[in-house]
Amino acid sequence: MRTAIIVFLIVPAWASPARAECRASAGGEYSFDVRLSALSGGGCFSDVEVFAGPDCRPKERRWAETRGCSQTERLAVTDRGSLVSILAPATAHRDWSIVLVLSWRDGEVVERWLALEDLPGTESLEGVVRPVFEGAAIRFSPEVLVPFAALEPSS
Repeated sequence: MRTAIIVFLIVPAWASPARAECRASAGGEYSFDVRLSALSGGGCFSDVEVFAGPDCRPKERRWAETRGCSQTERLAVTDRGSLVSILAPATAHRDWSIVLVLSWRDGEVVERWLALEDLPGTESLEGVVRPVFEGAAIRFSPEVLVPFAALEPSS
């Protein structure tokens, strides 16, 4: 019985370095992990790490950023290593930022705050819009699907 317990306790040390929270891009080129951050001040912050490959291996870490939980609640990673965040579950205002794109360029994080009026194909949308992730894109209505590639800055 003692042998079984010892093996059970040691096995996690041999397990794959992939994390349970790890989420990969649609094509598996990048992945990301989000963990609550222990920052003082009472606000909710998360540490986000982006990795090359689909399984969040520590030696493949490409960049990291600490963000407010409202920016990490609805998050996806693209096949080019950018993070795409849906900032609110719905909006009726075409000029309010609804999508945030975070990219690592030249040693720093580049932010792109995008409103409906900035997004291709959303010109005809009226009323309340509820964006959701769908594969490697964001669906804004049954007719409007904006691919991640259209959100990322050109290299």
